[in-house]
Amino acid sequence: MLPFRKIVFPVDYSSPCQSIVPHVRDAVTHFDAQLTLVHANLPQPLLYGAYALANLVVPEDWYPAEEARLQRFAADAFPGIDVVRIVETGEPGMVIQEVVRRHGADLVMMPTHGLGPLRKLLLGSVTAKVLHDVSAAVWTGASAVWEDHSPAVPYRNILCAVDQSEEAVAVLRAAVAVARSYGARLFVYHAAQTPPPGGELDVSLR
Repeated sequence: MLPFRKIVFPVDYSSPCQSIVPHVRDAVTHFDAQLTLVHANLPQPLLYGAYALANLVVPEDWYPAEEARLQRFAADAFPGIDVVRIVETGEPGMVIQEVVRRHGADLVMMPTHGLGPLRKLLLGSVTAKVLHDVSAAVWTGASAVWEDHSPAVPYRNILCAVDQSEEAVAVLRAAVAVARSYGARLFVYHAAQTPPPGGELDVSLR
């Protein structure tokens, strides 16, 4: 997984998307990685109704317009960086998953939007799907963090939160590798669960 060699950056042109560009640019240059921008969407007139989705007919001018828009974004956000650009129609989470598989990407960088109920409430539906379904590592965070703070790159302090699961070992190894690559300090955090109220507690006084 490390060092990262192929990074996928889903682009929706939103404010959260724009705000993490410095972090994506830093990762690409730091790891000397290939960057793939992917814009996945359905043309607005076709977003409504099961019949429209089942009989998807994309206007002829949709692809050229979206490809030109993504090209302009790449030139403005990543000057001097060779970028692969992908524009596809479809549900964004599924398109991102397929791009990661097809290109062998090992890192996806995307903000959260905080849309949708339950697990989607804090993450956003697309981010939640990507975190759950893709095989690559996912770099993400709450959109408000990126919009309200200046980008702190390169990273100098990294916090790794672990539990007692088997996945914690892999997460800690990845955190160590990232911290070493940046020359950053690594802090490891584990929160012990508080005993439930009303349970018996054996306390011996001596």
